[in-house]
Amino acid sequence: MRERRTAKRFQLDLPIIVRRAPTLRENDVVSGKTRNISTGGIYFTTERRLTVDEVVDFSLTFAGLVEGADILVRGRARVLRLAPRPEAISERLLVAATIEIFHILRA
Repeated sequence: MRERRTAKRFQLDLPIIVRRAPTLRENDVVSGKTRNISTGGIYFTTERRLTVDEVVDFSLTFAGLVEGADILVRGRARVLRLAPRPEAISERLLVAATIEIFHILRA
């Protein structure tokens, strides 16, 4: 199988907050942990089910990236695929999402 990725992936274990777009209800907030990140996509785990092709807003905090300040990344992504996490006993799912837009902010 030929590699189709166009951006370098970085193995990062960061907390991620995902909101089902465009609603802002409390039960539409999903938390998880990233597995890897690139400028084109995010691969993360979560316990809440998302659906393929669902649009979500996300936020990530890179703590200590710049001296004296955290970096906050907010954006919008589309879920590409879901898979059960094979090594976990819990109900965690692996989610692959393509990033449609993101903004980098100082926290």
